[in-house]
Amino acid sequence: LPLLFRARRALIIGDPHQLRHISTIRKGREIQLAKEHQAQGLLTDWSYSSRSIYDVAEAAILKKTEGPILLAEHYRSHHLIIEFSNRTFYGGELVFRTKIQDMDNKLKGSKLGVFWYDVKGIVPKTTRSAWNDLEITRAIKLLDKWRQSGFLSRSNSRSNLRFGFVTPFLFQELRMKKALRQKPWWNEVKERVLIGTAYKFQGDECDVMIFSPVVAKGLRKRLCKWVANTDQLLNVAITRARGALHVVGDIEACMDAGGYLAKFAKYVYQGGGKEPTSDLFESPAEQRMAELLEEVGLWFKPQYEVEEGRYRFDFLVVSPFGIRYDVEVDGREHWASDRILADEIRDEVVKSLGYRVIRVAARDVFNSEDKVKSLLMRLD
Repeated sequence: LPLLFRARRALIIGDPHQLRHISTIRKGREIQLAKEHQAQGLLTDWSYSSRSIYDVAEAAILKKTEGPILLAEHYRSHHLIIEFSNRTFYGGELVFRTKIQDMDNKLKGSKLGVFWYDVKGIVPKTTRSAWNDLEITRAIKLLDKWRQSGFLSRSNSRSNLRFGFVTPFLFQELRMKKALRQKPWWNEVKERVLIGTAYKFQGDECDVMIFSPVVAKGLRKRLCKWVANTDQLLNVAITRARGALHVVGDIEACMDAGGYLAKFAKYVYQGGGKEPTSDLFESPAEQRMAELLEEVGLWFKPQYEVEEGRYRFDFLVVSPFGIRYDVEVDGREHWASDRILADEIRDEVVKSLGYRVIRVAARDVFNSEDKVKSLLMRLD
């Protein structure tokens, strides 16, 4: 607060889809204090127990402008890991900038992406927290395998791999730590293996993560609902991984839990955001354009929909400076006079939405590749 009082302008940076602050004042006590000081009217906007500094800043900016500025470029995770959060929490607006080749070199010997190991565990009845011993056993089996292959203990001057085990529940964290202390190799690797709840991992990252949701038969409905529906909790848990995310859990129970957890389980079950294939392209020219975009190193997403599906771009392309382009590959059907007029009207609407439009003739994609690549490389 003293810092803000001394500032003429303030920039607040945060993410409403990550874990909120933990209040040291209970809601009841805050209401009592507000009544004592005749400040009940301030609680709606200024309640410390329920509103963070980000919430206050966002409310203030919404009264004056259209909304917060989204810092859309993402540099941490492999795109198959971040894509679920991108679709579910960020409206598909994230721009993938992670250097996959560097990540692949660092994790050589291990696949990149998201993987699920179906474990039918049981959660013991308890009035506090929760744990699932079968998920712990499966997680340790993974670490054992990586230890035997040398992956877990790999260390050199160029790269030290970091591994993590994340879970929503404190009891699961404690039991995992206890189990690992029994392993003969634990002392060799303990400095590079982090274990904790999602709260402990916020702001941190690991090259390889194991996520244990604990959701299974026996888990109390209240706790199951908390894990399934708390978007910030799940978002933090699954986005701590840079190269590989391994989920050990009961996939059927997670789907039955509903909420965001069910969506995530379905996302992984259906392929975890599979790599783009030729099925995404409506013509050989579009497929070749995708190859040219990759060659010049531009981020793109094919068949991108805007305005709730009213318009579909052949390619959404984002330049190194963050400018968003609608790149269209036009075949012969676009040369007719009525189609030219329709395209001009469409393009004006797309421009009003904040995109720049580039149209490339399909014949040029094949016959003038150097010309097309030169055009793409000049995008600012």
